[in-house]
Amino acid sequence: MPVLANEIVDMVNRVYINGVETVTEESFYRQDDVWGHVAIPNSRHEFKKLRNGSIAHSTSATIDKFGIRTSPASHRIRKKKHLLLLDSSTVFGEGLKDDETLSHIINMRSDIYEAYPIAFYGYGPQHMWLHFKEGKLPQQIKEKKGSAIILTHQNEIQRIFGSPAVMSFASRFPQLKETLPGNFILDGRFDNKGSYWQRLLAKYCVPYMLCSSKIAFFDTGVSDEQYQIAARVFESISEMYRNQFDVENVTLVWRGDEKGLKNFEKYSNIKIIPQKWFQNTFSDGHMSPESTKDLANSFFDAGLVQ
Repeated sequence: MPVLANEIVDMVNRVYINGVETVTEESFYRQDDVWGHVAIPNSRHEFKKLRNGSIAHSTSATIDKFGIRTSPASHRIRKKKHLLLLDSSTVFGEGLKDDETLSHIINMRSDIYEAYPIAFYGYGPQHMWLHFKEGKLPQQIKEKKGSAIILTHQNEIQRIFGSPAVMSFASRFPQLKETLPGNFILDGRFDNKGSYWQRLLAKYCVPYMLCSSKIAFFDTGVSDEQYQIAARVFESISEMYRNQFDVENVTLVWRGDEKGLKNFEKYSNIKIIPQKWFQNTFSDGHMSPESTKDLANSFFDAGLVQ
């Protein structure tokens, strides 16, 4: 069966089994021409998933004064080192309670590392790059010595190049353009309204997250050349990080295909760990409390955090 037909059949089956799902949320983010959407400092986000009109899932997220998600375990004791978790929805903990997030679990277990979720759902490499380009993290992170873990996948790589296939927030993304080898600038501005087709899909696809880019008739592939540029983007992020902190290690957890893994291993000096190492800790869609615990355990088992 063709890929598109499989996608449509899968969507119909999910709606048939689960019922019609919609999501409501309090606005806890603001719009910015450069960043797109960013969390509002000192805010609390309420999130409800309705299934056939009844609440199927309800949670909330607490944002600190710097716009970083916090949890009951944040700064529970004085730690010696930081652990920056760089990603989008997986690290932010979309759909998870404050005490279910990856950073919360790590902060409860570790007496050495204070984990910071430097992430916001729907974004990825641009936000990582902007955080270090702006240079504000040294004023926000108390512990000057530490390590970083970057989690990424194909959709996030596409965002580097402003791909219309990525429909997060129905936004168009600016491009990180390479002016000289390893030197990047952010070209363009975020369009938070999205294109006509993106707005149409966001309005009528049920549930919204099941509307894959394949249904939108966009090319979802990433070329070897784009992977090589992406590798240099992460090298640039790593270099800026090392210039701003006393860095022990930078590790990239790759959740994508074999082609991406080979290109990252060839063109990046960052330590790469493929998704398959984590034994299915990543679920389809967003992280569950159980898979988040499994992922945290994997970080401890791999010696990425103590």
